Amino acid sequence: MKAEETKGGWNKAYLIGLILAVLLIIGVVGAYINSQKGQGPAPPGKVWSEEHQHYH
Repeated sequence: MKAEETKGGWNKAYLIGLILAVLLIIGVVGAYINSQKGQGPAPPGKVWSEEHQHYH
């Protein structure tokens, strides 16, 4: 019985670690994508607003 509980505990720990790793990767990718916005030429007649993080 103890071996099954330990195995189940490791499975839960692995799953939680995997979920945290995926969330971390999503956060890093999202931060990178967000940092890239506003770089490059603005659409005609538009200017980038740092305060609002979009074109006006």
